[in-house]
Amino acid sequence: MKKTFLIIGCICLGVLVGIRLFQQPDEENQRSIWHDGDLVARQVGASMMNTVAVRQLAEQLPFSSELKQIDIEGESLRLAYDVTGKERRAWIGTDTGTLQVNQDFLNARLSKVLMHHTLVLFSTIPDLTNLEIHYTDPYSKADFKIDRSAFDIYTPSDIERATSSSGRFNRVVIDGYVLDASRRQTFFERFASGFSIQTN
Repeated sequence: MKKTFLIIGCICLGVLVGIRLFQQPDEENQRSIWHDGDLVARQVGASMMNTVAVRQLAEQLPFSSELKQIDIEGESLRLAYDVTGKERRAWIGTDTGTLQVNQDFLNARLSKVLMHHTLVLFSTIPDLTNLEIHYTDPYSKADFKIDRSAFDIYTPSDIERATSSSGRFNRVVIDGYVLDASRRQTFFERFASGFSIQTN
């Protein structure tokens, strides 16, 4: 009888340890997917005239598997993301109803993508003047537009200096801004006029 309980206890302990081991890398991967300081350090100073380099940079940003279109025109860049119904909750915080800028949205992927890509692209490409990021899923569409002058007014000095090294960029920009919920909220409050939502 004692052996049976001991065996059951060992099995339960093994299962719990296994679950923890599989969960931890998942959580780390969710954070590390944003840590692209190496990419920024390699590409900093890229020019909009070099359309191949700009396109390659956009294609290496997080969640590029949903990136369906890249338009480069002069000093303007437009990225279009097309998301399936299954992925909708992960991207906007809800799988039913209209996309809204609420707490669920601020904790979801799209808010991080918009802030991350804005900070990375304007910090990396000095002659980028206009950025537009378009999002669509089976039920919603959203457009985010920002120009260089609005970005320069917003940009804290610690972000300006962060492109000097990959580690600094990851620590200051990604951990300190993109992955910080209160700073994402401030970002969307500041640029609310550039974010428009439509239903399909």
